[in-house]
Amino acid sequence: MLLQRTRTLQTEQSYIERAKLNIERYSKVAQISPESDHEQFVDWLIKTTEGKSFSNWRQIKASLIFYFKQIQQIRLADKIDSLDHTHTEAKSILQATSSQKKKSVTDIELKEITRYLNGKTDIETSSKWNDPLLTYLHATIAVGLRPCEWAQSELFHDKIDGISLKPPILKVKNAKATNGRSFAEYRYIGISQLSELQIYMIEFATRNAKNPKDTKGNDISFKKYMNYVQQRLYYVYKSLYPKKKNRVTLYSCRHQLIANLKRSGYALEEIACIVGHGNDVTATEHYGRKKHGNDSKGKLPTANPEDLSKIRKLFYKKSASKQRALSTSNQSHNNFEEEV
Repeated sequence: MLLQRTRTLQTEQSYIERAKLNIERYSKVAQISPESDHEQFVDWLIKTTEGKSFSNWRQIKASLIFYFKQIQQIRLADKIDSLDHTHTEAKSILQATSSQKKKSVTDIELKEITRYLNGKTDIETSSKWNDPLLTYLHATIAVGLRPCEWAQSELFHDKIDGISLKPPILKVKNAKATNGRSFAEYRYIGISQLSELQIYMIEFATRNAKNPKDTKGNDISFKKYMNYVQQRLYYVYKSLYPKKKNRVTLYSCRHQLIANLKRSGYALEEIACIVGHGNDVTATEHYGRKKHGNDSKGKLPTANPEDLSKIRKLFYKKSASKQRALSTSNQSHNNFEEEV
């Protein structure tokens, strides 16, 4: 008996949001709904996805088929289902391989991107994402959150949860906690040593993430909001550095903070506490190269002492486990040689 593949409610909601976004784009151009002219919509769909990656096309196609079936537009869903992928080719801008994403952000790059965002109004709609992008760039370099973690973070200006850090304190729900790649459900980051501007950026970032809006002021999901922000970064970086193959992403900012921490002499356990790594020392060692670190002049976050004790226990347990495995392996090897 073959098992049927099932979709989660989250996947179905993502399909609906993606489908509606594409339908909205089409309606603005054609001034009619897809249901009014199936052939015109299909032609538009092929043209707008030409050159995109197969993966990107597959997601768009699946979302539209699901959505149109939900609203009983079966014929239109079937037409889209019959389309192949021969018109796709290039990588989607947000699906580039990790080799195309920079693992650092130089001071020069950050200054030039900041200058561009502060003064450029090249496309009216796109430029409305300048301020959010500027916020998340500087806030991420300051505290190293994963892009998805901003939606589940909160800034406190007073003592919280029995934490001994000096306020202000950033409380973050660890994105990797559910699969064992973090040390706890939450982490706490002390930001009292950061500049007033950095703290303002962090506060603005957490507030925006709680109530994300599009350029028209409509409520949207944080996932969609962050997608717009990252698309804007892609466009800005390509405009500034059209010949560069590797590009800066928000994850580059996370790498940059870790590089800054390493250059400033932070222990691996402290870095793990700040960025939410768990019992994998290797991950912390290979995130952010010390040679790419910038002189932050003391304006760096502080690890939570309570989190440090958890990290050290996990690191010790992992190290002891490796030693036992190595000892067992050596003993087996010795026994084998004796038998021979």
